[in-house]
Amino acid sequence: MQQRSTYIKHIYDSNSVVDHKQRTHLLPIMASTQAYSDNTERPAQRGRDEETPTPGSNPTKHISFPVHGSSVITRLVLSNGRVISASDDHEIHVHSLESGQLIHSLHGHEGGIWSLEVYKDTLVSGSTDRTIRIWDLITGRRLHIFGGHTSTVRAMAIVNPELISVERDGLTVKEKWPKRTMIVSGSRDHSLRVWTLPRPDEVEFNCFGTSEAGGDLDEVHVCVL
Repeated sequence: MQQRSTYIKHIYDSNSVVDHKQRTHLLPIMASTQAYSDNTERPAQRGRDEETPTPGSNPTKHISFPVHGSSVITRLVLSNGRVISASDDHEIHVHSLESGQLIHSLHGHEGGIWSLEVYKDTLVSGSTDRTIRIWDLITGRRLHIFGGHTSTVRAMAIVNPELISVERDGLTVKEKWPKRTMIVSGSRDHSLRVWTLPRPDEVEFNCFGTSEAGGDLDEVHVCVL
């Protein structure tokens, strides 16, 4: 594992030298788990579908492509043949894992993005703008905005329904819980919040921050267990 990490570091180091004038991040995607020895340097080549000879084995294939200019990449998710990257430039990019081609650029967050989760063809993102946004990965359209946290949304998890044991009338039975897929978000405001993940056919929901009365959001709107 250490050897593989060293090789990936070589890719970043060599790309930094090649592109230092452009200040462009290159995102290497490894198509093989072949590890290199610590004393073997394989500088990355820019381009698509390139092969790097490996001593004593078949060539290792990789591609490199620019993402997010000179901004810091904060999150990276691989899902269903897609590379989804987030940055402190307020953007999310969706690339093809096979070709590196840009599929979507998702705009809307007003701060850096620090958390990403994927459920099927739905993307959930959390940002320093204190919102959670739901995106359609097929169309690239933003579907919903959830507000409520008072600081950066730093972590998220998708919770899928599963069968659990429940006592009812002296009997142990199996029930599905939660009833629907949920989003759990964690923030620098020291709180966790639980949200219902909207279904694709549900009406767009946009909510920013707290209620007009100054209190917390109505939990009926943000959490339906």
